[in-house]
Order: sequence, then structure tokens, then C-alpha cells
Amino acid sequence: IGEESRHLDEWNALQNLPLDDLIALKKKIMVHFGYDKKDGEPTTLHLKIDVSSIIIHFCLDENNHVADVEGSKLRWSLRRVKDRISQQLLTFDNIHLTQTSGNNEWARCKTLLFPLKEVISQAQQTRPQLVYTSISRPSGDAVKVLTVSNACIHCVYPAWMFVKGYFRDLP
Repeated sequence: IGEESRHLDEWNALQNLPLDDLIALKKKIMVHFGYDKKDGEPTTLHLKIDVSSIIIHFCLDENNHVADVEGSKLRWSLRRVKDRISQQLLTFDNIHLTQTSGNNEWARCKTLLFPLKEVISQAQQTRPQLVYTSISRPSGDAVKVLTVSNACIHCVYPAWMFVKGYFRDLP
């Protein structure tokens, strides 16, 4: 740790660590990021997560619920390659989105997104119901695509805007 990194505060703090503490810290470090070294190779990674069943509660606080997402066979992968391009892939075989606001205006339509109940072909059954892809380039350009197949979507505009509002201020 002899050169400045992108994390200037951390770098400055490390410069003031006693030698024994610095050696102990270096032994604990599991991943050395390439961008922390001048002219170093970029960090590459490929992270995969598979979950058979999941429920996600979107809440503004303990008492202010927005929506629940319930899904099966969630698969998420994040890959960062040498040229610093990041690729994400998120799939759900089945997904349900339920607004949980308690608003009387749209209370009759709690479930906003759910699988169609019609008979579908074998090929369609093996295809995920929801697919999200994202590719981010070092320039900051990003291409994001969301595909929802074989789904029933209740178009209750104020309810969707309420759910969408949850994500407005997220990074």
C-alpha cells in the first residue's frame, strides 16, 4: 500500500496504521483490486447467485410498506471483465409483484404483475418470465433491458407510480 488509490480516505488512514496492524490487515484482505495499484491489471470478477424461492419487501420504513416481490428460481450474475465492462443478468422463472400500500383507491388491485394461467408451450415454460440485462461501459454508457414474458400486468397507473417512486432516490 505505497501508492494512492481511488479511495483517498482509506489510503490516508492506512498510511497512519502501526506496522503490526498494517501487516495483520494485509493478511485478512481476500481480494486485491487492480485499480488500487498504479498501472495494475483491472479487477475481474464473475459472481453468481441462485435462489430457489425469494420474497423481497420494499419498505420506506418499518410501518410504510410499498410492495412485495415474490419469485422462484432467481438467478443473478455480475461479471466484470478486463476492459472494465460490467455485465449483469437477472432472471426469475416466475414473479409476482404486489403493492402493499393499503391505499383504498387501488386496493382492489393488489397484485400488479403475475404469471398468466393459460396453457403455454414447453419451450415457453423453460424460458424465464422476467429477464433483466445491463451492460455498463467505462465511459459511463449503460444499456439496460427488461423483458417480461407470459405475464398479466394490471395497469393501475397510480399504483405503479407509487411502486416506481420507491426507486426514485436510490443510487
